[in-house]
Amino acid sequence: MGKYQIVFDRNACIGAGACIAMNSAVWEMQPDGKVIPKMTEFDEAELKKNMGAAQVCPVNAIHLVEKETGKKLI
Repeated sequence: MGKYQIVFDRNACIGAGACIAMNSAVWEMQPDGKVIPKMTEFDEAELKKNMGAAQVCPVNAIHLVEKETGKKLI
């Protein structure tokens, strides 16, 4: 289990794919033109890449939460 959690609003996703460009190890495009995360939990080593993916999302559909505290990082 990871220290951080990805909270993804798939309904808000417009399929821009910016998250894939930032972190293709976590994000993948689906046949319907929207993305999904391949994982929902990660550790400190992946924080920078996941922050980048969340920050470039044009509709703010990606949020990162510190699991222990519930603090929303983005």
